Amino acid sequence: MEVYGLLANQSTTEVKNQYIPLKSFEEIFDAIIKHLVVQNERSESFSEEYVDNNSCSYRGENNYKCAIGCIINDKFYDEVIEGSTADVDEVILAIQNSNPDLDINGDMQTLFMLMQNLHDKIKPDFWFYVAFLYYRDMNFILQCNTVRFIENTKHSFGFPMHSYSVTGTATNTIYEDAAYKMHYQDMRNKESSLKELFMTQLQANPSISVREFFKEHRDRMNKLAEKSLHYFNIWYTPTLPM
Repeated sequence: MEVYGLLANQSTTEVKNQYIPLKSFEEIFDAIIKHLVVQNERSESFSEEYVDNNSCSYRGENNYKCAIGCIINDKFYDEVIEGSTADVDEVILAIQNSNPDLDINGDMQTLFMLMQNLHDKIKPDFWFYVAFLYYRDMNFILQCNTVRFIENTKHSFGFPMHSYSVTGTATNTIYEDAAYKMHYQDMRNKESSLKELFMTQLQANPSISVREFFKEHRDRMNKLAEKSLHYFNIWYTPTLPM
């Protein structure tokens, strides 16, 4: 997958590894997060029509790929999907063709939208930390998907209900602020930051599990998150799904 070439400081055009189809929710989560933290830049294409604007792309400048683009095999990519969100039929078809054993159910589609939101709306410096918050809170996020965000007043956390109108909007409001604080706390650690530790381990072993890393360092990650999140009154310990 792309992460192998990137770890070897190769451009994606030089990657020789054949795309390896993914089979589960957990594999999708791991593959996307590893791809994003290694690439560490958004995949964007610059529009001639809107000179001052750029947009996130499944295939972007410098051979970059977005969160969803990295789980689409090149042979199933078609530029017709550009500009479409991850829940559009053509995008789902490209993902399914690339990963034939993957069960693309409602939870999986919520994960696609969440990962697309991470790439498109959250700053790259904060991707690693938001990924931990997604991991920690995944059960809640899946319970409060696009439709049920509107219905779920019990867990509104005091935010206006329109903030929950689409998957990811609430996480923009809550998690990016938390990740900003987590990032700068982590970078100030006298010992190696958790992000640096993860990148070092990933360099040595590209097959490392993001979820296992988060699980192993859960206490330290939670300490980074605690002060950032308690203001929103959402400090709880949900049952992890993965």
